[in-house]
Amino acid sequence: MDKSFIIRTATNRDRDKIIDLVKRTLPEFNYVYAPDTYESDLANIEANYTRKGGTFEVIETFDSDIIGTVALQKADNNTCWLKKMYIDSNYRGLKLGDLLLKKALQKAVKLHFKEVCLQTARSMSAAINLFKKYGFVIKEEGDDITMSKKLL
Repeated sequence: MDKSFIIRTATNRDRDKIIDLVKRTLPEFNYVYAPDTYESDLANIEANYTRKGGTFEVIETFDSDIIGTVALQKADNNTCWLKKMYIDSNYRGLKLGDLLLKKALQKAVKLHFKEVCLQTARSMSAAINLFKKYGFVIKEEGDDITMSKKLL
């Protein structure tokens, strides 16, 4: 990994920078930021992720710009949802998605989950290919695709 990038657990102090990243990224995929519905969990990252048995990770530059995120949200004692995976468009192509996904899967094992599930839009072909590369399989297909990966 490039030494100018750091992956660390997010706190509520990171909220504004995370929301800014989400607001910049969603329009690229024809989505809008929805603070009252889909992104309401970002209002309190620690309460919605960390304190509920999951995690929320960020990747930042050496000067503390948050350029990527990934989260695990506990579904039950055995299963978690991979959520909020975003990479700033200026940093794509550097394998940061691989780094974040690897970190999330390592955290899932550390948190004793047996399965990681995710849902993504069919239009996010690069993300779907990344997930397949890491062993996720498609469980349901429609406008959105649900994928899962069993952990050891």
